Amino acid sequence: MTMDWPLAPVRQENDVVRTKPVLAALVGALLLAGGSVLWGWLQLRADVARRAARRPPAVRPAPVGQAAVGGVLQTLIGVDSSAETTAAGQRERLASWGWVDRERGIVRIPIEAAMRALVEDAGRQP
Repeated sequence: MTMDWPLAPVRQENDVVRTKPVLAALVGALLLAGGSVLWGWLQLRADVARRAARRPPAVRPAPVGQAAVGGVLQTLIGVDSSAETTAAGQRERLASWGWVDRERGIVRIPIEAAMRALVEDAGRQP
């Protein structure tokens, strides 16, 4: 089958981007972003001003020169000799004779003498 009449030429639209709607969308997005940034900045300034109005009370410095603050010994470890003094006193009490409670008849004897007495007492019992 053949056609006798000529076909009408096909019209093609020009490849053109319509700039007005694109520019309108871009300007709208920029205005929205700028407004959001401005609103956030104003909120931040208001928050800073509100916090600055409520300043905490001034802190008094701790007195200088006290070795114990709040019941805790505040000295350098290398300088602190209280543990050595306590241990020396305990060693001296372990190695000496003395009364613990005279009214109740409780005495303190050196630990070596106490161990020797226990061994001798254990050897005498059947």
